[in-house]
Amino acid sequence: MTPATAVTERLPVMIVDDRVENRVALRGILEPLHVPIVEVASGDEALRHLLASACALILLDVDMPHMNGFQTAALIKEHPRTKEIPIIFLTAHDALLDHAGEGYSFGAVDYISKPLDPSVLRAKVRVFLELQDKSALLERQTRQLEQHVEELRTSRSALADAQRIANLGSWEYNPRTGRLRGSRQFHEIFGVPIDVPLPAAEQLFERLRFRRDGVNGTVLLHSATRMNFEGDLQRVDGQQRQIVVHAEPKEDTLTVVGTIQDVTEPRKAQRILDEMTGELEREREIVQVFQQAVAAPTFRSEPGISISYCYRPAEPALVGGDWYDVFELPQGELLLAIGDVAGHGLTAASAMSEIRTALRSIAIRDASPAVLLRELDRYLRTFKPDTYATMLLVRLNQATGDCVAASAGHPPAVRFCSANAEMVWVKPGPPVGTRAKREADVEFRLAPGESLVMYTDGLVERRGELLDDGLARLRKFVSTLDPAIPTLASDVVEELCTVSDLPDDVAVLALHFGRGEPQLHISRPAQASEIPPLRALLRRWFVAMGADTEWSEDLLVAICEVVANVCIHAYRPGVFGAFTLDADRNDDRVEVVVRDSGEWRGRRRSDGGGRGLKIVKAFVPDMTMESTATGTTVRLTVAFRRNQPNA
Repeated sequence: MTPATAVTERLPVMIVDDRVENRVALRGILEPLHVPIVEVASGDEALRHLLASACALILLDVDMPHMNGFQTAALIKEHPRTKEIPIIFLTAHDALLDHAGEGYSFGAVDYISKPLDPSVLRAKVRVFLELQDKSALLERQTRQLEQHVEELRTSRSALADAQRIANLGSWEYNPRTGRLRGSRQFHEIFGVPIDVPLPAAEQLFERLRFRRDGVNGTVLLHSATRMNFEGDLQRVDGQQRQIVVHAEPKEDTLTVVGTIQDVTEPRKAQRILDEMTGELEREREIVQVFQQAVAAPTFRSEPGISISYCYRPAEPALVGGDWYDVFELPQGELLLAIGDVAGHGLTAASAMSEIRTALRSIAIRDASPAVLLRELDRYLRTFKPDTYATMLLVRLNQATGDCVAASAGHPPAVRFCSANAEMVWVKPGPPVGTRAKREADVEFRLAPGESLVMYTDGLVERRGELLDDGLARLRKFVSTLDPAIPTLASDVVEELCTVSDLPDDVAVLALHFGRGEPQLHISRPAQASEIPPLRALLRRWFVAMGADTEWSEDLLVAICEVVANVCIHAYRPGVFGAFTLDADRNDDRVEVVVRDSGEWRGRRRSDGGGRGLKIVKAFVPDMTMESTATGTTVRLTVAFRRNQPNA
């Protein structure tokens, strides 16, 4: 230790003397020791200083006024904070040496007379300083040892807690002595009380049966390499447990150490989790089958009317009760439906599928949307009394764009064209499945070029904000879109829904009501069921062109009669056939061409045709028909007649 270090680490030496020259002399004697010095002139001053600061040694003058050295020493030794400080008495002449015994009785460790021998004083002071240094070092080492012991105790406690929580025990085996030691949890796993000695190692480890090769646990006691096994344990009390054992030889101690873990409960929990996961996976697959069965509407997009749709679940692995549908009614109109059954999973998906099927069955009758909702109320109250769903129905006249709508607690649709977007406000009644009174239908019209977007509430509802905020966000976004884009529904979902803020499933159904085009091309199977939708499509085309109603109906009769002949005569039974229809308005004339690739067997007569073609010619005199080996072409040409507004 360097002198500088000693000065900074050591406690000071206190000099107590009423004479200044004596204090100066003592300081000079002690200077080579590089020890801090504190000087005081009386016993009172010494006591006050000692109560505030500690000292390593006190050099105390015996002969002082008011309070001599003996009295001062007595008071120092009485106080618990200062009683351990060593005191060296200093006396002015040999006569006071007779009082040395009295000084020692006051706790002095030495008694030196004046004049002082500097070397003797320094030697004595050095001894006490070194003792103080060693005491301080011992105290520090004691504190460090106590800290290490506490840390070790804490570590051992934490290790024991960790082993208990993990049900993991540790063990050590000495093959030379046959001694086996185990932790508390080791005892617990084998069923041996902690205060009972463990059985012989061979006897205890025979209770282990490993699934690999059917060997028992005694192989671990003589392991020459690291080993890990999983197997079964028959405890001392007869219980069967699943365990994982690890063993490893220690070359330095010639022992084998290891761990054993009881994994019975985790394995059981894992099996249960696997079973539940399997059930959930099966349910998810069933739900997806349900959803896929109803997600894609069966209505195909026609020229002038296009449908887009998108479904996105809030959780990818769990599909719920949101749904949509579009189908053609017997009268040729379209019914657009969107709904949301409360709940998730198989129950909601099953109810959704049932409601969808029921709606299609009920809609066979010529009924308004409000009537359909009342019929669904009755259906659910009768067959599914605990099922409720919101729903929005829109009945669309494909020719004119006229719409009739009714709502059962569902958000409003939005219609837009170019930069103009507005909500279609339909007063919502209660969800279907209740006995509450239904609101009346609301009528509106889709103009050519407009689109209608229907959706479930997951598209516009967000936690912590008003529904009006979500509706405004939807209206603002669609006003930036081209209403004719084929990906309208998915574009809306992609913009307004993200994984982070999607609280519920989202379903979107969009319909675009196109503008009338001069040309029309249709390709359909040659089946009689295709005639009603074809009639509705042609009627919409005529209306979009502004054609006279009577003129349109006459031409419709002729065209549908030609198509009916194709369906009946062009193809043999069991053979798939198709036809195409091209219509073109050029100036003031309309030309319609119907083509097939069949043979028209059984149709031809010597008089040039059957009764169906006579009907066609009655409405459209300018009709030509050309048959070849590759098919037949019928061409109808008629003067266009525009609708005249009422005078």
